[in-house]
Amino acid sequence: MYKNILNSIDDYSDKKKVSQQFHKFMVGEVSFSKAIELQSCANLLQFVSDKEFEKHKLWRMITCKDSFCPMCMWRKSRRDMMKIGTVMKWLKQEHSKEFIMLTLTYKRVSADELSSTIDKFQNAFNRMFNRKKIKDLSHGYVKKLEVTYDKNKKVTSEMYKQRKEFYDRKGILIGMDNPNFDTYNVHYHVLIAVNKSYFTDTKVYMNRDEWLKFWRRAMKDDLITQVDVRKVRPSSEKEGSEVGGAWEIAKYTAKSADYLVNEDVFFVFRSALYRRRRIVYSGLFREGAEKYDEGELDYLLEKDETDYEYLLKFAWHFSNEVYNKSEVRLLTDEEKEELKELK
Repeated sequence: MYKNILNSIDDYSDKKKVSQQFHKFMVGEVSFSKAIELQSCANLLQFVSDKEFEKHKLWRMITCKDSFCPMCMWRKSRRDMMKIGTVMKWLKQEHSKEFIMLTLTYKRVSADELSSTIDKFQNAFNRMFNRKKIKDLSHGYVKKLEVTYDKNKKVTSEMYKQRKEFYDRKGILIGMDNPNFDTYNVHYHVLIAVNKSYFTDTKVYMNRDEWLKFWRRAMKDDLITQVDVRKVRPSSEKEGSEVGGAWEIAKYTAKSADYLVNEDVFFVFRSALYRRRRIVYSGLFREGAEKYDEGELDYLLEKDETDYEYLLKFAWHFSNEVYNKSEVRLLTDEEKEELKELK
């Protein structure tokens, strides 16, 4: 009867379980009241459903809003994806723009170098995007900082498959010591709005090698070998679907599987990313983001026509690490009116 909702609950359960490790690391680092707030994050979920229990959505959930809480990061990434995807639709429809995805990276660094490397990235990026050729082709961007951590002591088959050329060059086989163990990788994902003519205008278009040259110069390091640049294409058959590009930008700055490996790694991440802007909007993307926040792009959102009839509450059971259904009831008239205003 509640199959669809229970599938959603499984997703929340997974994040809530992971959050327990985050809470343990934070106890002793924050005040008692803050620790209670973190522990209480998403303890109660309230869903609304149609009368057949086929369509539903999360309506209310109290969260801690900590930037490293796995539950809050997951929820925020979904909101960011919706926002960026909607702004992309607006840029296509109102400004006839297309998009390229640029990924800028650097050598792997130690924990002691992580914070200064992020600073170096920021300064280099600003230098690069102030160059005339790039300023001319870019009509705005949204930039996302991402940091990953290599926790594998040995080279796995999956790692070898992904970086075969690198391992072959160094004579490293599956099962050998991983030379990148206990290092951090900083990179930027940059979604850039360009004119449609960008891809055919030889005076404006930049191939991968040109982007690499600009990035090397900006970072003042000719040993950099990798940048990735590609046209953002619809991620599904649905016309105008921008989910792929939006998700690449919206995904987590740091994955919980990386930063919750152990307490030392967690505090390296937390210290290096403290008070840093993780998503930055510029140009037409910033204009579109402001319009989205003001509700001016609501016409581009898919309208929710569902008639919600039921309220379902799920409470977290700490001992069993599972959400238990605590209440199912009909929505009151006042709650239905409140929902209508939110659609």
